[in-house]
Amino acid sequence: MSQVYRYILESAEKDIVIVKEELDFLQAYAFLLGKRFGTKFKLNIDIPDEWHASKIPPMALQLLVENAIQHNAVLESAPLVVDVFADDFKIIVRNNIRRDAMNRVATSEHAGNDGFGIGLANLQKRYHLLANQEIIIENKPDVFVVKLPIIK
Repeated sequence: MSQVYRYILESAEKDIVIVKEELDFLQAYAFLLGKRFGTKFKLNIDIPDEWHASKIPPMALQLLVENAIQHNAVLESAPLVVDVFADDFKIIVRNNIRRDAMNRVATSEHAGNDGFGIGLANLQKRYHLLANQEIIIENKPDVFVVKLPIIK
């Protein structure tokens, strides 16, 4: 738990971090989620070592994992699965979804102008300010996907 808090405090002063730091934090965070949800939550991380020196905004991956948990049911009968992987100069976070859960998000008072939550809207703004790049959000029938460009 101390690793999680340390990273939160240290990253608050940074605009960007290397992917390796973010992945180490995400694994520590996933350990805590495992204690909370047990087998109802699964995080799969498949980022090749050559991506570890790449840069993204701090807490971006945690925000997306937390977003998946917040807006979906985490059930023993239907575990929430979040995949984090790399492709085409982007870090991709994909999770299975329940359609009724996503409809709640898009119509909630917490939705941003694009119909998605405030967290996603803030992440989009951070990318625009830091690198003049856009994140890609794909709301598919069975999965929700966010593609984070690598910051150069």
